Amino acid sequence: MINRILLSILGIFLAINFSFAQKCGTYDGSLEENMQEYPDFYQSLEGKNNELKLQHDKALSRLKNFKTENGIKIIPVVVHVIHDLGNENISDASIQGAIDILNANINGQAANFLSQTPPVFAAVRGDAKLEFRLAKLDPLGNPTTGINRVRSTLTDQPDPRDAVKALSYWNSYEYFNIWTVKRFLPQDDGNTLLGYAQFPDTRSMSTDGVVLLSSQMVSGGTLTHETGHWLGLRHTWGDATCGDDGVKDTPPARGPNYGINLSDFPYHAGLAPPPPITGAWGCIADSLNPAGEMFVNYMDYSNDAAVTMFTLDQNAIMDFTLDGAYDETTGASGIGFREYMWSEENVVATGTSDGFKVPTCTQEATFVVMNGAASLCQGEALLLKGNQTMFGSNNVSSFVWDFGDGTSDNSNSNFLSHTYNSVGSYDVTLTVVYDEITEARASSLSDLDLVTASSYDSIVENLIVQGTEAELMNLGASNISLYLDDGGYSVGSYWKRNQFTVDSLVGASYVDTFQVHKIEDELVIYLSDNISAPDTVFTNSDSTEYYVIDGDNLTNQDLNTLQTSEYNADSSLIFTVDYYVDYLDSIIDYNFYYDTTIIDILTFIDSTYLTASDSSLLSGADSLWSIDGLLNSSDSIRIYFGQFNIASTITISINTDTASLSASDSLMFNDADSTWSVNAFVGWVDTVRTFYGSHYYTRYNGYYVDTLFYRGDLEKVTYVAYYENTCTSSVTKEDFVTVNSTTASSNSSSYSYSFESESDLNGDWILSQSTNIESQWGFSAGENTSWQWESGTAVDGSSSIKVDAENMLIGVSTEIISKAYDLSAFTNPAIKFSWSGASVNTFPVNELVVTYSDDCGESWKSLGTIGAVDASNAGLYTTSFKPNASQWNDIVMTKTQLKDANIRFKFEYVVNGNSNNFYLDHIQIGEQTSLMISESSTNSKLSVFPNPAQANVTIVLDNIADKNVEVTLINILGAEVARLFSGTVVSRYQEFPADLTGLEKGVYFVKVLHEGDVIMTDKLIIE
Repeated sequence: MINRILLSILGIFLAINFSFAQKCGTYDGSLEENMQEYPDFYQSLEGKNNELKLQHDKALSRLKNFKTENGIKIIPVVVHVIHDLGNENISDASIQGAIDILNANINGQAANFLSQTPPVFAAVRGDAKLEFRLAKLDPLGNPTTGINRVRSTLTDQPDPRDAVKALSYWNSYEYFNIWTVKRFLPQDDGNTLLGYAQFPDTRSMSTDGVVLLSSQMVSGGTLTHETGHWLGLRHTWGDATCGDDGVKDTPPARGPNYGINLSDFPYHAGLAPPPPITGAWGCIADSLNPAGEMFVNYMDYSNDAAVTMFTLDQNAIMDFTLDGAYDETTGASGIGFREYMWSEENVVATGTSDGFKVPTCTQEATFVVMNGAASLCQGEALLLKGNQTMFGSNNVSSFVWDFGDGTSDNSNSNFLSHTYNSVGSYDVTLTVVYDEITEARASSLSDLDLVTASSYDSIVENLIVQGTEAELMNLGASNISLYLDDGGYSVGSYWKRNQFTVDSLVGASYVDTFQVHKIEDELVIYLSDNISAPDTVFTNSDSTEYYVIDGDNLTNQDLNTLQTSEYNADSSLIFTVDYYVDYLDSIIDYNFYYDTTIIDILTFIDSTYLTASDSSLLSGADSLWSIDGLLNSSDSIRIYFGQFNIASTITISINTDTASLSASDSLMFNDADSTWSVNAFVGWVDTVRTFYGSHYYTRYNGYYVDTLFYRGDLEKVTYVAYYENTCTSSVTKEDFVTVNSTTASSNSSSYSYSFESESDLNGDWILSQSTNIESQWGFSAGENTSWQWESGTAVDGSSSIKVDAENMLIGVSTEIISKAYDLSAFTNPAIKFSWSGASVNTFPVNELVVTYSDDCGESWKSLGTIGAVDASNAGLYTTSFKPNASQWNDIVMTKTQLKDANIRFKFEYVVNGNSNNFYLDHIQIGEQTSLMISESSTNSKLSVFPNPAQANVTIVLDNIADKNVEVTLINILGAEVARLFSGTVVSRYQEFPADLTGLEKGVYFVKVLHEGDVIMTDKLIIE
C-alpha cells in the first residue's frame, strides 16, 4: 500500500469557503485569488517559473545522495529584509534568534512545551527532525550571511503583496526564501495580517516561500506557523467551521482560537457549552473528543506563549513534502516536492553542512540622509545616519566620516549634522573598523577547522524525548519515567491494574510467601452497569481491548457493546495468561501422592468473589490434591491454580526432570487423564512449570489511565569553533550631496526642452536615483529602471525620453530633476509637457508624478499626477509601443507657489506593475496663459459621460475635425463588442449618443482609430 498522505487531504480543501478573521494569509486558494486579482504580475513570472522547473529537473536527474546530519534534514534558508531605513531593518541577531526558535519548535523542543501542554496532547507531540540553517553560499557560490537587505518602499503595504519577492529571490528549489516587510495592506475584516506562506507544489516557484512582518521575525511563533504551511499543513480548523485539516491526531476545531491557553483546557469539549455560556461550542460530542480543541498546536491562532507543538501526523505530512510517498509493500520512496533542498549536493552547495566555516568581514558600511534628499541650499546642514548598530554592540572601534569638502569627523557618531557652505557636488565616505567573532558548528569536532579557530566550546542540550520505554532506552535517554494522567480525556484511555498479585492463591496445596507474580497479556475490559465511572466504551478494531473514556453511568449503547458470552461472569476482567515458575521464583518442593482416578483439578484464587455456583462446583468435585505436610528435598511438584467459571475447561501439563521420577511415578503419569509431559532440566532440582491454556476470571483493583507514555532526556552535544577578526569596511557615494545656490540663476521668460541630444539628460535635466535600491537578486537583476534617450520618436523635433517596458522593475521609480529656475517675475508660472504611453493589459497601474521644490531639492511638493489610465492613453498594445503623431497628450500644471526665486521640477515614473513603453517630450516652462493657448490649438480629446453609465452614454470628440475615424467599444479581454461611430468628424467639437443596451456590467474601453491607428482611449464602466 502506498501511503500518500497528502492525496487524502487535498480534496478536502477544494470547496472551502474561508470566512474567518485572519492573522495568517495562507489558506487553500489564497495564491489563486491573488493570481486572479493581479494576473499581469503573475503572468510576468511564468517564464521564471519555467526556467526554475527546468533547472530543478536537471538537478534531480543527476541526484545520487541525500545528506542528513545525525538523522536531521538540513534546510538552507535565505532571509530577504525589505526595508526603508526604519526599524523593519532588523538585525542579524534577531533573524538568527527566530531561526533558533523555529528549530526548537518544529522538533518538539519548545521552551514552553512541558509547562503549557496538556498530557493528552503531549502524547502525540511530533519531532520533524529538521534543522533550518542560514545559507553561507549564495546561488553564485559566493560567501553570504544568508541575509539579503534590500531598500524599497514596497516594505510598506506592498500591492500585490508578492511584489516584494521580485525585489530579491533565490532559487526556491534550493533555498527556503523568507521575506520580511514593515506592514501589509489592511485586511477587509480589520485584522492585522502577520504573514503568509505558499503551499508546496503550487506551480509558482518564483513566489515560493514565506513573507512576514519584520516584527514577527523576532519571536519565531509566526515563522513556525507559516513554515508549517510551507511544508504542507493547513489550519487546524480546516479553514471552515468545524472543517477538516486532513490530520488524524488533531481534534476537530470550530474555528481559529485567539487568546486560549492552558487554563481553558479542555476547550470546546462537547457540543454544548458549559453554563452560563450559550451558543455554538465544539464540533463533536465530548464522548468522542473529551479533550476538546488542540489550541496548543502551531497551526492554530493561539498566542505564541500558548502554542507548543506539532503532532506526529502533521510530521508525516511534512515528511511527504520532503521525502515523497512511501510504499509500505516494496519499501520504495518517491521524490518529495522539496527533496532536492536537503540533498547532499544542495547542502554542500549552500554552505549549510556541518562544520562549514562562515565568511568573514561581510558587514558593509552604508549611510543615508535623515531629513529628506541629499540636496540642499548653500549654508544649510545635512543630517546623516550610518548603520553602526548593524555591526553589533560595542564591536565598532572606528567610525569615520569624510564629507568631501575637506572636512571629516572621527567622533564615532552614528548620527551627525554637517553644514555645506559652498555650492557644488560632494562625495561622502564612511569608513568603519569593527571586530567580529564568527562561528562554525558541528556534531563532531573532526568536522571543524580548529587550526585557525581562536577557541572552541561545546553546547550541551537536554532534549525532551517521548515514546515507549524500549524506544527511549535504545536512544540512550536518561531520567526515563512513565508519564500518565487520570483525567480521562483521550480516546486511548483504558483500565490498568495497579499492583502485582502476590501470594493470593487460596485453597491450593501450599503457596510460599515469596514474590510469585502474574504476567498479563491481552486485556479485554467488561463492565457491569453498577460501575459509576467511566462511561462510554469503544472498541479498537486493531486489538482486543475496549477503550473506556469518561462519564457517570453506562448508557444503553455501552451495555450493548459489552454484551458477550462472558458478560455475566462474576468478575470484571477476562484475559489469557501464561503462569510460569522459574529459578527466580523461589521453588518450594512438596511431597505428594497422585491418585489415577483424578479427573479434574479445581481450586480458586480469592474466595471473596466466589458465587454460589462456584462454591457448589468446588464441593462436588471428584478429586483433590493433598499433601503429607512434610517439606524436604524430595518434594517435587509445584502447582498454581486459577479461578474459573463453569464454562471453562482447564488443561494442565506439568514438566519435571526425569532424574527424580520413579517407575511408579511414570506409571501414574501415563494412567492419568491429565496431560503430563517430561522435560529434562539440569542444574535445578525438580523445576516445575505449569501451563493453563484457557481463559479464567479474576478481579483486581485498578486505576483509569488516560495518556500513557514514557518521557526522558537525551543529551545533544554541538561543538562550536570561534574565529576572531578585525575588519574594515568603507563606502564612498560619489556626488552624493548637491549644494545649490539659494537663488536660481536661470531667469528667462520661458524654457523649452525637446531632448534632441542625448546629453540633454545631463544638462538642465538630470537623472536621479530612486529611493528604492535595486537588488542583484531581483527578477530583473542587471536591468536599470531609468529614463533613457530615444531617437526617432517625438511630438516636437525628432527625439524624446522614455521608460523602456523591458527594464521596468516593480516597486522602483525613475526620476528626472530640473535645474533651479527663478520664476519670481512670472505672473502665473506653469509647466507643460507631452506624454504617450500604452498598457499590456486592461488594468494599467503605473503613474507619472510631477512635483516641485522651493528649497534646493531638499523636499518636494505635489504639482499633479498623470494617473494609470491616462498614462496608458494609447490603449493596449501586445507589441513594443511606439507612438505616432496623434497618440500624444499634453497638459499644463500650475500653482501659485511656483512664483518663487528657486524652483525645481521633478518627473517621477512609478512602476507598480507591468506596462508598455512610456514617453515624455516637449517640456515647457512659462506663463500659464501662453502655454494654455498652445494646448487648446493642438490637443485632441475624447470624453465619455456619464461614467459609470447604465444604458446610454454620450461620446464627445474635440479637435479632430475633418478626420475619418472609427469609435469602438472593447471589453477587458481586448475583444470588440460594439462599433459606436464610423465616419468623418465634421467639426472641432462633435458629440453623439451610444446605446449600451444588452452589454454586461463591467469595465470597457472606448477607442478612437484613425487610419488604423489608435489615437485616443478612455475607460468606461457599465453598471
